[in-house]
Amino acid sequence: MLDPLTLRILRIFLVLGIVALSVYLAGVFIGIVFLLFDVLLLFLIAWMLAYILNPLVRGLMSDLRISRGLAVFGVYSGLLGIFILLGLVIVPAAVVQVEQLALAVPELVRPVPGLLQSWERLIRDLGIPAEASALVDPATIGQRLGASGELITRSIVAVLQGIATGLTSLLLVLVLSYFISADWDRLNAAINLVVPAGVRKEVSFFFTTVDRTVGGFLRVTAVQMVILGVGTGLVAWASGTGYAVPLGLLNGLSVLVPLIGPLVAMIPVVALAGLTGSWFKAAVVAAVLLALQFVIFNIMGPRIMGTSIGLHPLLVLFALLAGVKVAGLWGALFGIPVAGILYSMGLYLYKRTLPEEDRSKITIPGEEL
Repeated sequence: MLDPLTLRILRIFLVLGIVALSVYLAGVFIGIVFLLFDVLLLFLIAWMLAYILNPLVRGLMSDLRISRGLAVFGVYSGLLGIFILLGLVIVPAAVVQVEQLALAVPELVRPVPGLLQSWERLIRDLGIPAEASALVDPATIGQRLGASGELITRSIVAVLQGIATGLTSLLLVLVLSYFISADWDRLNAAINLVVPAGVRKEVSFFFTTVDRTVGGFLRVTAVQMVILGVGTGLVAWASGTGYAVPLGLLNGLSVLVPLIGPLVAMIPVVALAGLTGSWFKAAVVAAVLLALQFVIFNIMGPRIMGTSIGLHPLLVLFALLAGVKVAGLWGALFGIPVAGILYSMGLYLYKRTLPEEDRSKITIPGEEL
């Protein structure tokens, strides 16, 4: 029999060995994750797409009284048609318009030096030093505008071509998401089997809350992207600015960068409105776009987001601002769904502490599901 000192030494070596093995296995796991990052990302996007479409699938099942398989097939067939329309019509049209814009940039910026010369005379008349007036040298700024315009248009063409190429990956995501959505109930049942019976109700409510909150957030974001993109394209077309398709796509995608994205994306629209018409038209276009963004993000967005996630519109705005403060861009992206999950779970746990007769007085978003 080993003496106590030897046993203690063996225990220490055993603990150190377990720690070393855990660190090694963690490193191997992280390496596998990085190696398979592209594949895992496709599955993550497919899972998010299934989250977005799941309420629509449920609605078809309830309204038409059909099986989940038929409902999933109908929803994803429609989505496939949208992707085909996007890849064969919208993206090629956007690329053509951006190429036309690249060719038109030198002509569009030709009046700019004359305008800058009038500004330069105004600066001189106001007695501003020559060093400051040199900042608006017409020839230099005209050349820079031309070069910048060509660079910007080339970049936009590259982005749109990347979108067209990425449609292949989107089709793969669509297939993966189809199978996830078709087996949605079976996957949930499998998760319930591995959860201990004592906490099964809490875990089920947590996943229901995540489903409702994350799915609602993604759906509202998608609606905002479509409304802003289509609205911006219509404004560009109605004002005679032109290039409605690429400008609409650019502004629609800008929703993915909360707060500043839509404001930055409207700059090309306003600049082109001024260059193709007058600065009065540019001011009108800017006012219309600002009004559109105000309605989408400050009136319609918080109300729809609050209904989908279960938060009051004021709490939605607070979650967005708090997310930006705490985690910057990532906080802006995920602050609202995280706040919705924390709110629902906190209210649920609080309700469990109340007497049975008082629990019915508290309504938790998503509890009926």
